[in-house]
Amino acid sequence: MGRADFGNDWTGEELKARQYASRIPEPHIMFLPDEDGVRRNPGVGVHGDDFWFVQTSDGRRVVIPSEQEARARWREERPKLFEMWLAEHAARKRFDVAVSKIRTELYDGSLHAFALRQQVGDLVNIPAHVWGRSEIKSVFELGDIDSNWRHPNVISFSAEIGTYGNQVSVEGLTLISERELQALLGERPGQPHV
Repeated sequence: MGRADFGNDWTGEELKARQYASRIPEPHIMFLPDEDGVRRNPGVGVHGDDFWFVQTSDGRRVVIPSEQEARARWREERPKLFEMWLAEHAARKRFDVAVSKIRTELYDGSLHAFALRQQVGDLVNIPAHVWGRSEIKSVFELGDIDSNWRHPNVISFSAEIGTYGNQVSVEGLTLISERELQALLGERPGQPHV
């Protein structure tokens, strides 16, 4: 859906973009103030000297022995972090748009999804109303959470299964019919067939 709506602007980075990236409108809140990039670590040196931590664009903090050097390194890193933030912010906005469209299609019944219960091995139809729940966005989340990448798109809901007549708890991987998805994407005027 993302590639169909955004073409080459959909890079795949959208899946890694963190949730908060779309909620904080100004990147400088996270990375621009000097006080956020340089942190003092008092008295940890061999002679009780202070050290300084600097956040870097490769995702780690480096330890620097002087405040002056730390501030100089931060001035180098800050523009890189700002560009990275802008890219993640844009990717998250594209992700949110794609998820919203998929949820709308699932909620109105144009698209059907099933839960693959791994412990049982069966497919359970996910009722359309489930896609209207506010917390359902978590089904689509991967972001920077390792467990979500190992077990992606897990959904939990209650449904009647078989002839029991009672609701049972269902948990499993979310699957969408490729045929239905292809048909949906094919209906869009001017969109390439994916």
